[in-house]
Amino acid sequence: MRIGKLRAGGFTLIELLVVIGIIALLAGILMPALSMARESARAVVCESNMRQIGQGFAMYIDANKGALPACGEDADPNQPLLLPDKKGWESECLWMNAVSRATFGKSYNEIQVAAAQGGPRIPIDGDRHVLVCPSARHAVGVTSGTDADQMTPDGYFLMHGYINRGGSLTDEPRPTFVCYAMNNRLFGTNVFSGKMGQIRDGAGTVLVLEKRTAASEATADDDAYYVSVGGSAGSITGAFLGRFKGDWRRLSTRHNQGGYVLFADGHVALYALREALTPVKPGISDWNKPGVMVWNVLAPAH
Repeated sequence: MRIGKLRAGGFTLIELLVVIGIIALLAGILMPALSMARESARAVVCESNMRQIGQGFAMYIDANKGALPACGEDADPNQPLLLPDKKGWESECLWMNAVSRATFGKSYNEIQVAAAQGGPRIPIDGDRHVLVCPSARHAVGVTSGTDADQMTPDGYFLMHGYINRGGSLTDEPRPTFVCYAMNNRLFGTNVFSGKMGQIRDGAGTVLVLEKRTAASEATADDDAYYVSVGGSAGSITGAFLGRFKGDWRRLSTRHNQGGYVLFADGHVALYALREALTPVKPGISDWNKPGVMVWNVLAPAH
């Protein structure tokens, strides 16, 4: 009687093992789907960031008689941020300052200064900010070459820019984490800017691209593909990532082997890295890909 009662109210070891096995099997089936769902949600946030960046550009253009914000210098030790107004980090014409203020209420410079004074940290992967893709990884740039990326131990890029104090310029390195880059080929190789009226093909002209934050996002196969279509060797895996400006060589691969691109008319589209890669044509510095992307609006049309 006792054995029967115990059996009626419990499970045998075999039954428990069967249940555990079923749970493990279901978990194995569901986990990839849940992971894909999480990544899809992150991609939606990233696309939304790009649309907000487009709104920030529009607000700046409206307030500045059609002038675009500036993409800035390289921000490495050899070329710290300076900008046309000679204000460096504090420049309101620097695109990331303009966009952050318009969409987040504070310029990126103000966020950096507040963090240095003990306030909230500068947004990094995992934080919510219009300049941070939720799928991005800690900063791990290219560490070889004369303009090698510099990183902090806590995952930021260490970038250089001038501070103007009474006409005296001082280079001040700062931690930064910006997952997007303004197209610095827009007006040739000019690091400053032009006017929106100079852009004839708004639907095809690139304003901002989603930028890699980790060098490992690009592979040797990507380099080999670029060489096969007329690009130069090492241009992809060797592209420095600690920049606020960029071109096709720095496009992210976080979302289905690609990244989001903001066009001058405000629409956002997802492109695989290899779709965006544009051959460097000998003697023709236009960098445009007919029917796909216009990088340089001053170049002759094909």
